[in-house]
Amino acid sequence: MACGIDAVWKDIVSNCSTALTAGIEVEACLIRRTDLVTPLYDITNKSIITGIACKLGKKAYKITGFRDNMFAGHDGVVSAEYPKRFSHVFAFKQYERAAEDIENVDNIDDFVVIVEMKDKTTTGDGTFRAYGVTKGLFITTDTARTNTDNATRSIEAASAENGLESFSHFTVFDTDTATTKAMIDALYVTAIV
Repeated sequence: MACGIDAVWKDIVSNCSTALTAGIEVEACLIRRTDLVTPLYDITNKSIITGIACKLGKKAYKITGFRDNMFAGHDGVVSAEYPKRFSHVFAFKQYERAAEDIENVDNIDDFVVIVEMKDKTTTGDGTFRAYGVTKGLFITTDTARTNTDNATRSIEAASAENGLESFSHFTVFDTDTATTKAMIDALYVTAIV
């Protein structure tokens, strides 16, 4: 349970009508965590981000994948010493070879990622998920072999051991899908205000 919630408060329905489609879309939004203005959270549900923006002079960057070569998720961490927390996970492949592209990925650290689920809701609530929002994601696996997987570089990031999150993921949602998408797209433009 997340802190502040001491019991289940609504029915849980896992049947044909709520079954999910696996996967995320081929574009994800990557932001250095320290480049974000403190997100605005829903008044009653702190796992919902209703406003997100970059600091002055900062912006987000797109990761474009292919089919299912990116994924995001979480692992629950239970301890007798502290409340349940979550380790967030994000992974992607790098096909680029130019020196500046390699150096760019070499330097990824302490970031937030926003992904769009393939399985969309009619309201937009639950379509966009953010990982690493409060504590950041850090590269845990960075592997490439010239004779394996077409020499593709495989990157996996996760929450640091001392940087676990309060929720399994954060939902990014403001009003509807179009409004939320516009808010995320605005992150790609260098903030001037």
